[in-house]
Amino acid sequence: MDPPPPRRTQATPPNGAQPAPAAPPPLPAAAGNAPAAASQADEALALALRGRRQQLDEREQSVATREAVLAATEKRLQARIDSLVELQARIDANERAAKSREEAHWANLARLYEAMRPREAAVVFNELDLPMLAQIVNRMREQKAATVFSSMEPERVRALTAELARMRASRPAL
Repeated sequence: MDPPPPRRTQATPPNGAQPAPAAPPPLPAAAGNAPAAASQADEALALALRGRRQQLDEREQSVATREAVLAATEKRLQARIDSLVELQARIDANERAAKSREEAHWANLARLYEAMRPREAAVVFNELDLPMLAQIVNRMREQKAATVFSSMEPERVRALTAELARMRASRPAL
């Protein structure tokens, strides 16, 4: 049997010359630029993503800076609050000590006038300022104060009684 003739993929020119290489078929205009357009789109997207990443990094840095500033501010505020609380405690202690000293002062004056003869105390009470007199009499024992009142001028006793009533009414209820 005879071998089959070789297959020709390209037509051979009749004169035996080599055939010219075949040119690729023409592509439509859009299809021919597709790889270049895709490459440009990818580059643009990558550039946009890099820009967005940079913005996010800057924002993250800004937030971190703000958080650090906020933390430092909170720390300073807490230190200030602590110092104010301490100062308030010292002020309260000083006020209590001052009230205690003042109360001791008035109590000592009351004891002094209680130790005096009622007529001698009445002479002084008739001349004292009414608010001061009320503070003293308010701390005296009732029986001692009553004996002094009996020796005082009646108008002065009325004024003192009104002052004591006003003073006791203005005290906060316990």
